[in-house]
Amino acid sequence: MKKLLLAPFLLASLFSFGGELKANQDSSSQDGIQPMARSDHWQMLRFVFRYRKSPLWGEDNCTPKKNDKCIKNHSHIGSTGKFAISSFRGMDQGPMIFDSRSACINEAHRLKTFFSSIPETNSLYHSHEVRGEGAQYSHQHRSNKLIKYDFKYYCFQSSSIDFDATNLKDVWYLKSFHTVNTKYPLGWGETDCKPKKKNGNCANNHSHNTSRTYTDLESNYNGGLYFTRFDSYNKCELTGSQINSFLSNLSLTGSLQHSHSSGGNNKLTHKHPIDNRYKLGMRYRCIKAK
Repeated sequence: MKKLLLAPFLLASLFSFGGELKANQDSSSQDGIQPMARSDHWQMLRFVFRYRKSPLWGEDNCTPKKNDKCIKNHSHIGSTGKFAISSFRGMDQGPMIFDSRSACINEAHRLKTFFSSIPETNSLYHSHEVRGEGAQYSHQHRSNKLIKYDFKYYCFQSSSIDFDATNLKDVWYLKSFHTVNTKYPLGWGETDCKPKKKNGNCANNHSHNTSRTYTDLESNYNGGLYFTRFDSYNKCELTGSQINSFLSNLSLTGSLQHSHSSGGNNKLTHKHPIDNRYKLGMRYRCIKAK
């Protein structure tokens, strides 16, 4: 892979969101300077997601038991649930610039393998009835299989421009906001859970009706696109459209935390995964520098 190295003076002059654009102060007075230099680069747009499973564990699914009660040194059986995003803070920061699309994609594949191999031990704290310890014994279970990382990427082409040169022609900038539509369920509680116990409480390992939902929209100013400048409107518009399509096609499972009766606990705090809870997008505008 051939990765471009950028000198500090060039990095300082590049356009970045939240900063200033260093352009020609007065090109008509700068005689003898060569026309503006342009070169095409490929930038890797990167997202890192931390996923976590939240097993619905309790006295219903512990083993071993004695007289139908969990013993102190127990574990849990059954499904650990689905992975859901537990941490997402937008784009991975810092520029990664390449001189070809293939170099960008090859490095992205290596990064995806790297992130998927990161181990992490997770301690799950919960409370339920344990023989000899009371009805709500607080304890933890440790596992190396409840956390994982995922890496999403998109490689796009833009231009690096020398703003100290003269004859500034068409230069287009991509200004953007990231949008996140978050899905919320309606009516979740002990009344709509399945299965139930004989006493009316939800079983520890239960689910809820997902047909009734509403969404909230959030927008965040995009500070992670570094070489977002183009030598034509069509290139700028195409890149904005492609990035928005890439984001909107991501399938992102999230989780929701709530509390209600479950197992032998009348108010158990727990989490449920929600498929496609987060829908990402990008609002953008191409602006001409003249």
